[in-house]
Amino acid sequence: MKKKSHDKLIKLEVGIAICLFLVGALAFFSGPGITGHVASDLNTQPVNMLIDESQLFELTTTSTETFHITSFRLSGTIIGDGIAEAYLDNGRGQQLMIFNNIKEKEKGMSGLTGITAKVVGEGTEELELIEVPAKKTLLIKPAEVLNQNPISSPTEEQALFDGEFDSKCTDTCFIEMELGPGLGYNLIFRMEPGTQIHLTKIQYTIKEE
Repeated sequence: MKKKSHDKLIKLEVGIAICLFLVGALAFFSGPGITGHVASDLNTQPVNMLIDESQLFELTTTSTETFHITSFRLSGTIIGDGIAEAYLDNGRGQQLMIFNNIKEKEKGMSGLTGITAKVVGEGTEELELIEVPAKKTLLIKPAEVLNQNPISSPTEEQALFDGEFDSKCTDTCFIEMELGPGLGYNLIFRMEPGTQIHLTKIQYTIKEE
């Protein structure tokens, strides 16, 4: 009797172990894979604007419906050896830096290199940005010229860079900005005399409703 009970107990334990193995295997192979990034359509809108002094621009849209922008990026070229910077302003005292041409010095660095941007938000998943034609058109309209100098300045460990910059979004990589009829924002460009910004494209992601 004891032997039969022992044999039944062994069979039961083996059966439980097999069931647990099968459940674990199914969960492993059927579960969603972890890719480390989230694919997102990056609306790309070509522009051709040469900004040669500190100036404010109005950012609006032709859309008749309200929508939310979740990322805003600029690309182009910085010409000259002075400081240049761009901000997104909501007109109510909140300014977010889009870019400036100040970067940390690299050891053994010689000459000047172009500005590039690969931004991964801390504690967030990396975005795999897929460029597509703009779904909703944004308008950038020149407004008043500003008698302002850049508010950024390099430290001893930093240097200025000129040349091309691509998809730059220092503080505007992850935002929620409502745009639509009657809703607009300001783009503020500040630069030192003799420095220019040639904008070539704006890029943005839109929150899916």
